[in-house]
Amino acid sequence: MKPKTFTIEWSALLGALIALSLSLIVCLIMIFGSYQYYNTTAKWGEEKDDEFGKIDGEYARTQEALEKSKNFNFYQRRFKLLKKEGFFSNMTVNLDDQRAEIRNNLSNILEKQPLFSKKFRVLEKKRYFIPNLVIEEQFKVYETPITFLELGLLHEGDLLKLIRKIERHNRNFAGLFNFQKCDMKRNSTNDIDETDSSKPHINANCVLNWYTSRIEKK
Repeated sequence: MKPKTFTIEWSALLGALIALSLSLIVCLIMIFGSYQYYNTTAKWGEEKDDEFGKIDGEYARTQEALEKSKNFNFYQRRFKLLKKEGFFSNMTVNLDDQRAEIRNNLSNILEKQPLFSKKFRVLEKKRYFIPNLVIEEQFKVYETPITFLELGLLHEGDLLKLIRKIERHNRNFAGLFNFQKCDMKRNSTNDIDETDSSKPHINANCVLNWYTSRIEKK
């Protein structure tokens, strides 16, 4: 028995082989194109990330500059206000002379007030360190406490009038003045007749701080 033989019709396969070859070429082109597209988009993404980083850095520096500008404007306004109030004392002003004038001024004020006791003391000045503020060593701030001892008053309103009068007169002097505290103690009602105006009904102890500043070169 003779073996069967088959004849390959190459003409019939030629079209399929051409289609297969074209498909492989197209696939290779698509793979290469996809690879190129991936590299291009990756590079573009890196460039955009760098640009965004630069923009973000510029934005951060701009915000920092704006904050510094706001802080500068804030402190400039505070500086002008303090300067207007006399906190930055003129170097030609003799603070010891001012101290003596303040003592005389307070004596005159107290003498004109309806007080039963008019004792006060201007204590020695001491260096004052502003909390949470770093400043140049040459810039010195001083605090001079002025204590009012056992001011004899008929009622609370007398103390308020006295404080307003002192604050008004102190504008003539260099520096800032601030009442740190005023402690009032009512005398025992068993010993004081409320209708009696010949004796004090209230005793007050107050502390008035006088702040001055100087630039002292070494």
